[in-house]
Amino acid sequence: MSGNLAENQIQVSGKEDKMPINENIQVDISGAIKNPGVIKLDFNSRLADLIYEAGGFTEEASEDWIARNINLSSSLEDAQKIYIPYKWDTVSYNSNKEEKFSF
Repeated sequence: MSGNLAENQIQVSGKEDKMPINENIQVDISGAIKNPGVIKLDFNSRLADLIYEAGGFTEEASEDWIARNINLSSSLEDAQKIYIPYKWDTVSYNSNKEEKFSF
């Protein structure tokens, strides 16, 4: 193989593979977030990036649930749906008061 690779291709182990360099993903975020909706991000974005782009949490966000259940360093995937619960969304049950939501 001679010459330069096109911008949208990379060379892997001596062969040419087409792989978008600047591919974006779109993630839907809703709930206790200031600017809910579908957010366009770089393909290697993290949950913290999504929350930042969506304006951050509202005052009604369940801070306790977020602190225990959300890993801000989680990787995102195209067409993923993220819901940030409000304080009134977190439902307790049993005597342990475990929360019903899972992320």
